[in-house]
Amino acid sequence: MDLNQSTKMLLSLMEKYGVDAHGSIALEERENGFFLKEGEREIPLLPWRQERRFIEMRALKESGRAGLPSTLRIGRMVARGCPLVPELRRELDLCEWLLGEKAKTVYAAENGPAVNLIVTMCSGAVCTLELSAALGKDSTPMDRHEINTRRGVISDRAVDTQVPQDSIYLFTDDEKKTFTDVDFELYGLNAQEVSVVREAFEVLKENLQESRIERSRELDGLLAAVNASAAQDRCTAVNEGKEQ
Repeated sequence: MDLNQSTKMLLSLMEKYGVDAHGSIALEERENGFFLKEGEREIPLLPWRQERRFIEMRALKESGRAGLPSTLRIGRMVARGCPLVPELRRELDLCEWLLGEKAKTVYAAENGPAVNLIVTMCSGAVCTLELSAALGKDSTPMDRHEINTRRGVISDRAVDTQVPQDSIYLFTDDEKKTFTDVDFELYGLNAQEVSVVREAFEVLKENLQESRIERSRELDGLLAAVNASAAQDRCTAVNEGKEQ
């Protein structure tokens, strides 16, 4: 990700809409996600909340037209070697944000570069998450999110879609190139860069710094519960192996 160009585009948006900041502005990427540095403060970002597909899923769920949700099914695969911690943070936040409620219990089981989770929400709705880092090197992440309700299904992908589609495909003798522009004000940035810039802009415009910091603490608590459950599952498996 080109953080320098993304920061320039963020500053351009701020100037265009008259949004001020308390100190210098910079975007940073770390092992556990993206951050906005505002002066001496570092604010964790939730860029997936700015993706149109998730915004529309949440709006449709909250409208009530689809009925009460019963399950949320999530599958996400990333390239080999990618850390799963930021992926877990992303999907756990989406569970609570899309359904508009908090998690009550978490069960996790891991095996190498893969982890499966069952998250029960306070309303009784159940989220199942399947995450893995097993795709080929430099592969584009693949995912799917489905909310099953009493009246149907809310999905972020078209029916039977396995591979995310791009807007334009260019085939040459040597290679294939794809192009997908998702924001006319941020032309030239890819989808991930757009979501990071839009999230940082939203934080500054709506003064969400403290809420994002607090949300990061909540996600740390969920991750601790996931780790504890996975460790307990490993202990159980080891004990069962000894008994055999």
